[in-house]
Amino acid sequence: MPNYKYTPEARDELKSILDYTIKNWGKAQANNYIDGLETLAGNLAKNPNLGKNRDTLQKGLLNFRYRSHVLYYFKRKNGIIIIHVLHERMHPEKYLK
Repeated sequence: MPNYKYTPEARDELKSILDYTIKNWGKAQANNYIDGLETLAGNLAKNPNLGKNRDTLQKGLLNFRYRSHVLYYFKRKNGIIIIHVLHERMHPEKYLK
């Protein structure tokens, strides 16, 4: 069964998204937003080729947008590993080394 995992950096980014959304729009909206990101991650694990190729940033890197954020990930044998969850206005070059 395909699965997805987050790097520690991506987990920290999710927590920041959750905290920011709770502060500005409330807990219900924050939970809804995070649930949507989790659903997307599960769908990408099953269909990793849905993402946009970002080889210009890092070989094998893909991304997929969700509302105001972009998931950056790599395909793995049984799914994907999400390395970053960045706001659309963030420059991925600063985070991808």
